[in-house]
Amino acid sequence: MDQILDVGGGEIQAYNKALLEKKLFWGQGPFTTLKGHAQKVLPTSVIYGDTGLELWASITHLTSYYQTREKAALLVENSPDLARWIQKDSVLIDLGCGDIRKLTPLLEELNQSQKSVLYCPLDLSRKSIDRAIQQTKGSLLPHISVTGLWGSFEDGVDWANRNCGNRPRMFLSLGSILGNNHFEDAVARLIWLRSTGLRSKHDRILLTMDKTKDRDKICTSYDDAQGLFTRLIRQGFQDSNDILGDNWYREEDWALLRRFTRDPTMHRFVFQAKHTIECPTRNVTFRQGDEIDCYEGFKYGPEEMAEQFKAAGIHEYARWKGPHNDICKLLIAHD
Repeated sequence: MDQILDVGGGEIQAYNKALLEKKLFWGQGPFTTLKGHAQKVLPTSVIYGDTGLELWASITHLTSYYQTREKAALLVENSPDLARWIQKDSVLIDLGCGDIRKLTPLLEELNQSQKSVLYCPLDLSRKSIDRAIQQTKGSLLPHISVTGLWGSFEDGVDWANRNCGNRPRMFLSLGSILGNNHFEDAVARLIWLRSTGLRSKHDRILLTMDKTKDRDKICTSYDDAQGLFTRLIRQGFQDSNDILGDNWYREEDWALLRRFTRDPTMHRFVFQAKHTIECPTRNVTFRQGDEIDCYEGFKYGPEEMAEQFKAAGIHEYARWKGPHNDICKLLIAHD
């Protein structure tokens, strides 16, 4: 029977508030990357509130936003081969489930092969999990059981460790989640998942990366004509007011910029203060020109990811590339 388990999601407001105080308002001192770069950041989980998720669902269907479409094409092309790596009775934990159109071909292949598996969409948004469950129901997959996990990645891994026993587990990072960070921070995240989530030689991680280096293609995908990405990012800042119980953010105070950099190839949104902004309840002052980073999208290729895997003590077992694009899927496990 399909169900959604609260493995920590009931504390989402407190979770996001703590992240905002740490990464944006520096309540515990400057927030830095492991390399020592200080930055003020709007946490991604704040962007994906209920309204944000509705906007995101629309974004994934845009012609200009190639990633979801090309990830789905890759799975359509390679699902039979991918399914051979998944053992019967495995637990598939989908880290940040989002729109599962891109995963459906693999679930259909497993079902056709009569490989009974437990699919666990994991997300901080209960609505996102419910949508994933409804999508699997609509696909009529009798060999696929579904249990939603409402909580953070850490909550999901902890649940797996307590409930999966000896069943093989595969962590799915299909939204360019793992590896999507500055090198040292991305490696640290991989080390964490390897050391806490991979318990046996049968456990695996399947991750997706976008190795596109084409500046125009990347920038266009984040700057749609309908302005949905602009609305998504601004909605995240608006939602931060509700999370904090403090109207620190006013749209007219902040300019939304887009930045593209090389080495590594990365696109990010930046909010820049138009003038001095006082936040007395947070004991914070933003000066004119101060910036807040959000929604960073790193474009690492397989060779760059191989460096991350080596540093994290992880071995790449298999690699698939989309038929007509730069999306890659990498299957990794303990070195």
